[in-house]
Amino acid sequence: MLSNLPKPVSFAILGAIGCFVAAVFVGEPLHLLLEPTPPPPPQKQQVDVVFVLDATASMQFAIDGTKAGIQTFVDELDDDNLDSRVGLVAFRDRLWQPPQLDVSFVLDVSGSMDSEILGVRDGIESFASSLEGSGLDVQIGLVAFCNSDGANAIETLSFKDGFFTKNYAEFKDKVSRLSAFGGGDNESSYLGLYTAVNQNYRKDSKKLLILISDEPPKIPDANVRSTAQMVDILKQLHDAKLYCVVNRELERFYQPLAAALPQTFFSLSENGRRVDFSQILPAVATQIATDLGDSSDRGGATRNVFSAEQLEPVVLDFSGSNFTSDPAKFRSQLASIEAVGGGDIPESSLDALALASGLDFRIAAGKVLVLITDAPPRIPDKDNADASETAMAMKAEGISQFHVVTMTEFEQHYRSIQTTAGIDGKFFSLAAAATGSDGFDAILPDVGEAIAVASVKGLQSGVAYSENQSTLLLTLVGLWTGFLSCGICLTLIAGQNASLRRQLMTLPEALKGGGGSLATGIISGIAGQLLFQYALGTTDTSEAIDAGNYSREIISRVCAWIMLGGMLGGTMAFFIPNLKWSSAAIGGMIGGGIGAGGYLLTSSLGYSLGRILGAACLGLLIGLMVALSEIVSRSYWLEISYGENEKTRVNLGARPVTVGNDRSCTVWLSTGPPVKYSYAMEEGVIFCSDVATGHSISVKPNDANAINHITLTVRAAAVDSAQPMPLPPVAPPPPPPKKTKYASTAKTGDSPVPSSRPINSTRPPGTLPPPPPIKKDKQG
Repeated sequence: MLSNLPKPVSFAILGAIGCFVAAVFVGEPLHLLLEPTPPPPPQKQQVDVVFVLDATASMQFAIDGTKAGIQTFVDELDDDNLDSRVGLVAFRDRLWQPPQLDVSFVLDVSGSMDSEILGVRDGIESFASSLEGSGLDVQIGLVAFCNSDGANAIETLSFKDGFFTKNYAEFKDKVSRLSAFGGGDNESSYLGLYTAVNQNYRKDSKKLLILISDEPPKIPDANVRSTAQMVDILKQLHDAKLYCVVNRELERFYQPLAAALPQTFFSLSENGRRVDFSQILPAVATQIATDLGDSSDRGGATRNVFSAEQLEPVVLDFSGSNFTSDPAKFRSQLASIEAVGGGDIPESSLDALALASGLDFRIAAGKVLVLITDAPPRIPDKDNADASETAMAMKAEGISQFHVVTMTEFEQHYRSIQTTAGIDGKFFSLAAAATGSDGFDAILPDVGEAIAVASVKGLQSGVAYSENQSTLLLTLVGLWTGFLSCGICLTLIAGQNASLRRQLMTLPEALKGGGGSLATGIISGIAGQLLFQYALGTTDTSEAIDAGNYSREIISRVCAWIMLGGMLGGTMAFFIPNLKWSSAAIGGMIGGGIGAGGYLLTSSLGYSLGRILGAACLGLLIGLMVALSEIVSRSYWLEISYGENEKTRVNLGARPVTVGNDRSCTVWLSTGPPVKYSYAMEEGVIFCSDVATGHSISVKPNDANAINHITLTVRAAAVDSAQPMPLPPVAPPPPPPKKTKYASTAKTGDSPVPSSRPINSTRPPGTLPPPPPIKKDKQG
């Protein structure tokens, strides 16, 4: 039956059968006899799980589902021998206001300041807008001053809300009504600052005074008698800063004010010429945004729909603890959470995750977060600027798993947290949970199962054994892998022989193939187990698994299977004519690597069953890839047609391919001479030798011979093989000269092929010289 299938398919089936039989009848008995006794099971591993739950109105179904499914969730963890506790952080969209900024312009309106008055008027809207774009809540006011005495020296702009306004168009209109007049050697800049200090600033705002003048201060003045008094007045402003836009030679008059407030200077003139004020005001705005960057980079105020208490995250409290092991208490506390708000996205999940990471986890417990939301995260959030900041907070707190139940389109936002923090976790579809017939609570056991997964089984032993049993464990793994290797090799040899109608297995083939593959398997099995233990940094596999080094565990086991596949592929090159060792090894390595993936997947079915099915998967892939490597590497081959629907192919190369009734022939015939034909390639030319007559000729692709009902056709990858051409008639060889030398016949058991050519014989014109003597194919 297998002979009618394509060779890759038949080899895949045979490899799977060989591995399966070896695993069932040899491998599993070995485990019963040699498997070390595991130590007593350890105490239950502790795990603390925090549900980080979106509590907006659209998520009521998730709140109800969590209440309904918490018991089955806890039961799932308990079934996996985990000592679990649960907690919950409910979040919505946090109320957050950007930093408040109150800006007072203190502007000299003497006769020489006309261009500055116009500059403030024309640039105020872009000035305020640039600050708002930096995430600041800005309002502005203006005090105008000159050098007049008393009340005439000061004018304050007044708006509907008082001194400050957010109506920049109205501010611009009122500034345009100011006129530059008067002037002198000194101006009432101190009096202007005094007036600005005494305005109605918001309680928690940052206060900025922007002084613009081209003259030194008038001292004494109406309410300010000295610079020292001005310093004391400025100290009354908390969280304030002074920006002075003055001529460079005047900076010395205003520098003493730095004793009261931080100070920055901007030059009103350069090289005796006034600077265009349209350039100064944007520079001041840029400097302000830079100075306040630590406060303003959280921009993006949210709608104040609810009170701050409703929008802040809520942590469930269980008698002073953030966790409980009692599902009934968890349900009772969760009933107090009301689903309100929302309707807009994003939500404050970043702040909630950072808050949940800092709860009172047990020291020895695995720390697990389960985020449930139908929205992407707000960026920036109130306390966390972006996902990277949240990831670092989670990593710093030792969060070991981060699972997410969300909409598919939002996974990318939370996957970046996993990647940045290096935290394992799975994603679950919120849409499927919302629309499923079983309700949201049906997804919780799946989440619990993901949390409970302790390790992934592979080629090497994943059971916990102590260090003093490592020798016995290495012996078991080596022998088990060796017999798997032997099973694959022997079935593939038998399949190769069957495809050529030879005896399924000769004793030399069984000894050579079985012994070689057994040694190959033992070496790769022991090497893989040692690599596994080295990758985890311990020979105690229980300690390794508890350490959670899953990725290194998998990599080490896949490397072991790749090693085994490569060595098996190379071994098969001795039994498949003209199969390049390198091609076979590469094919076997690919099969071993892919087979390792199947092995890891089947391991979840149970330790023994997973081992058996995983072995079959490995054999299937290695057999498939060895057959494919033969096909991929062939350039020339001999096509043997037994009838209309049965054909087989043998690669042609330096190693002769013999056809005849002798069991040692590459292709066996039921009738005919012991060795009829021999095909071999020499320096790129294929020769066909009629062994009975000793005559050889060069043949080309599509040349054919026939023996009884069997057709032998030479094929080439670069030549169309659809139309076979008959071999031209061969002229009888010329009579040999008197002096000829023939070697004695081959040793007993060898093919009766002449081992030397006639000496001084003549060739028909146009024919190539005969090939060298045909060497016996000891492997058949």
